[in-house]
Order: sequence, then structure tokens, then C-alpha cells
Amino acid sequence: MEMVKRRTGLEATHVPYRGGPSAMQDLLAGNVDAVVIDCATGIPFLTSGRARALCVFSEARAPRAPEVPTLRELGFAGAVAYGWQGMSAPSAVPAPIIARLAEALKAGVGAEDVQARYRDLGIESTPWSPAEFQDFVRRENAEWRPLIRELGIRLDS
Repeated sequence: MEMVKRRTGLEATHVPYRGGPSAMQDLLAGNVDAVVIDCATGIPFLTSGRARALCVFSEARAPRAPEVPTLRELGFAGAVAYGWQGMSAPSAVPAPIIARLAEALKAGVGAEDVQARYRDLGIESTPWSPAEFQDFVRRENAEWRPLIRELGIRLDS
């Protein structure tokens, strides 16, 4: 939400939540006017008609909500954000072990039953190599670290 506020000029009070379900409860109860939520949490509320999507933060429209425009389409080219997950290992792990782990992860995530569930939830996956993932993480750090520092954001423990 903070990225959206800065890139679009939106005036809003950011209310942080510990998770998507509690944010959606407050949206449905009318306690907040809008939420930023991941597809897996938000899609059921959209498909049931209990909530309406205004935009997605990805580079392209979401397959489960193709009628919802991206922020880019709405004129905010720099407003792209990913909710992502990946697997990491200590840098001292030998390359052959990293390669074996990467192949096992790629096979598991690429399994048709897993991909079917991802599609149902609106989750997209990209089978990157360890080097591609590391490059992505570097780009994300460069993108988000200044905003995180500026806002003084800290992880809850």
C-alpha cells in the first residue's frame, strides 16, 4: 500500500495487518475502505461477489481476474509489486547440492496437481534457476529497501 501511495499520489492511511484474512474481515465489515491482498486470499471474495477488485499490481492481468486492470494500465508504469516466495540456502552449500535441490523444487512445484491448485488459488509460478532467482531477489531488494528504510519498517518477531 505504501508503494501505491507514493507512485499514484493516493491519500490513504495504511493500516497494517498480520494477515490477509483479518484485513478482509475488516473490509467486509466496513472498517476499512480498501485492502491490498494476495490473489489466493482475495479471489474467493471476488468470485462470491463480496468484494470488488480495483486493480492488480502485477505486470499483466491476473488469470483468475482477467477483467481487472493492472496499475500500469491505469497509468502508473512504476507501480508493480510481487508477493513472492522462494527457497534459499546458505552460500556455503556446494553447487551440486544446490542444483539437486533446485531440480527437486522445480519438479515438485511443476507437478500437474500442484499447478492445478495454484491456478485455482490464482497463484502464478516461474521455474527459475537459482541464479535467476538470486538476480530477482537482488532487483527486489534494490526496489524495496529504500522505501522500507524510509518508513522505518521492522519485522514483528
